[in-house]
Amino acid sequence: MSPAGQVLLVVGVLAVLHVPLGNYLARVYTASAHGRVEMLIFRLGRIDPDADQRWPVYLTSLLAFSAVGVGGLYLLLRLQAVFVVVTAAAMWFMPALTRVVRPRRSCGPRPRTPRR
Repeated sequence: MSPAGQVLLVVGVLAVLHVPLGNYLARVYTASAHGRVEMLIFRLGRIDPDADQRWPVYLTSLLAFSAVGVGGLYLLLRLQAVFVVVTAAAMWFMPALTRVVRPRRSCGPRPRTPRR
């Protein structure tokens, strides 16, 4: 499909769905009652769903979430050697994506060989 056709398709889908999607979002964000699953999570976490969150609590939550995310990404980076086993096992499945490209031995000019 051409890029213009893709744009027209997205615009058409949005034109059809904007009213039902807008009504759903308005209903979700203005509802005063909480669902059963939400109430279960609130009870398990001892959270008051109707209380306002002060800025120090929000800041602490934001920093903790960011620290956990950065730590998780760091662990993922450090443990890549462990995940190579999974990649090696999947080489038969995606050989083009798992091919190892070896770098050249030297990036500089080739050394001269003495003449005899």
